[in-house]
Formats: sequence, C-alpha cells, structure tokens
Amino acid sequence: MGESKPGPLDALVSKRAREIAEHCGPFASPHEIYGVLAEELDELFEVVKQRDSMRSTTKLIRELVDIAAASLRAANQLAASLDHEITEAEVRNA
Repeated sequence: MGESKPGPLDALVSKRAREIAEHCGPFASPHEIYGVLAEELDELFEVVKQRDSMRSTTKLIRELVDIAAASLRAANQLAASLDHEITEAEVRNA
C-alpha cells in the first residue's frame, strides 16, 4: 500500500489542533478527551440530521475538522507524556 499525499485539509487540522491547545491548554484527563470528542460528534450529528436540501457540505467538513483536530491534540498530548518517542509501528500494533 503506497503512501498517499496529504489532503487539502491536513494542514488546517494541525493548525486548528495547535490553536485550540494554546487557547484551552492541556486536557485534564482521558475523561475530558472523551467528553470533548463526544460533544464534537454531537455537533456533527446535528448537521447530518438535517434534510439533504438544508445540509451544508462546508458545515460537515468544519465539524469533521474539529473532530480531527481534537483527536490530534489529544494524541499529541498523550504521546508527549511518554518517556520515549512513540513510533508508527507502536501505535499501529497497540
């Protein structure tokens, strides 16, 4: 399986994760991570439930970017708490 090119929103997700981390600080616990992600998923579901004619693709993308940014922020925070640099193989085989 070849490596794919970065998508058009990869940089935005990373930027958004950094901005939120700077503004909100670190997550206090795994429970807070779950709570933030649950809230973001609820916001996505509110858009998904709209009728097709009323649903905005841009709003769907915005919510997905927020979910991805929250996930990236949490993963980076947890990785930074390890006593070693985490590898791709370690994450894939966890």
